[in-house]
Amino acid sequence: MIARATPGVAHTTSAAGLSLVAGANSSNYGSVFLVLAPFAERRGPGLSANAIMGRLRKACAEQVREADVKVFGAPAIPGLGAIPFK
Repeated sequence: MIARATPGVAHTTSAAGLSLVAGANSSNYGSVFLVLAPFAERRGPGLSANAIMGRLRKACAEQVREADVKVFGAPAIPGLGAIPFK
């Protein structure tokens, strides 16, 4: 699997038939959730979450041409993320 071979990714889990982006279920959807290695282990160059997402986007575009793959980070937590709590 592309994600598991990516430096900085610790674990993956998947859900066949589920699209969180579309909010739908269908046999041709799938979602994969990644758990990154602890931050203390990802201090090297290219191991930030954004760098890992960039590598995953590139690898998926090159290796999975028959699918529309989206790679994005977790949403901000109100009060802790970039979006202020209202």
